[in-house]
Amino acid sequence: MKTIDEIKDALNSISTQLTRLSEDLGRLKTAASATNTAPVDELARIERQATAAPICNKWLKAADALTRQIYMRFLAALTDGDAQKLLFARRIGVGSGSDWNAERLAAERLNINASFMEDAANRLNDLRYSLILDSLVLVHLSGEADEKYIRMIADAVDIFRCADEDVKIVAQLAAAIVQLDKKSFDIIVCEKQFSKLSHLIPAEWLERVYVGGYSSYKHIMAVKTGFVKKGKRIYATKGNRKDISEKTVAPVNGFVSYVPINKNADSPKVYEVYIDSPFYDDISQK
Repeated sequence: MKTIDEIKDALNSISTQLTRLSEDLGRLKTAASATNTAPVDELARIERQATAAPICNKWLKAADALTRQIYMRFLAALTDGDAQKLLFARRIGVGSGSDWNAERLAAERLNINASFMEDAANRLNDLRYSLILDSLVLVHLSGEADEKYIRMIADAVDIFRCADEDVKIVAQLAAAIVQLDKKSFDIIVCEKQFSKLSHLIPAEWLERVYVGGYSSYKHIMAVKTGFVKKGKRIYATKGNRKDISEKTVAPVNGFVSYVPINKNADSPKVYEVYIDSPFYDDISQK
């Protein structure tokens, strides 16, 4: 594992890229005042806007109440009372079923210590990368991120025992989201599924490309599973096919998935084969 300073340097590098585009963040910004102590009427406005436009993280919503509370407390600590950042955190809270309103978030931003971070490491599990993504986006909503917040995120990366390569992917994703840059998103090389990071990604970016159909479970078992690169074959063995052959190749980078399209137990199932974006999330298939 890298040292804290090495992690911080890596995050600062992505922070620099984000800061260069701070003038282009208008679509992510609100008319909120950028004061460090949001007044009562501002908190009420934040609550109204967050309720009207929640950010739904279904995986966070499915977590227990204590895990959601830990997640929201860490985001609150990064807001520094900034109204725009509080709004972003509260939108995530509303979408995940958190009952911490804007006023509670503003109050909780100071309640972070070593004991809390250890509890977070023990409870967040797969949500740790989602929290790092949300944190990186949040701290750049008002332009250049404060050094102390980059340090906080770097500390979290280390305490959560996040893999270096995974953090790199999350940072690249954060940059693409903040820049609203689909081209940057498309060139992220990711041979691992990160479906739990889909909540901030525009839906039109998340591809599920149809490849073909199989007429039986026996035939679908011949399809490769896992990650496949664009142009590589997806059919592992020879056999009878309906409209797909062993010469069929992946049209894009992604993960092979197959879905039954007829669930009648009295007839053979027919499967459709897709190549999914590493960030594609179809919770109905989980």
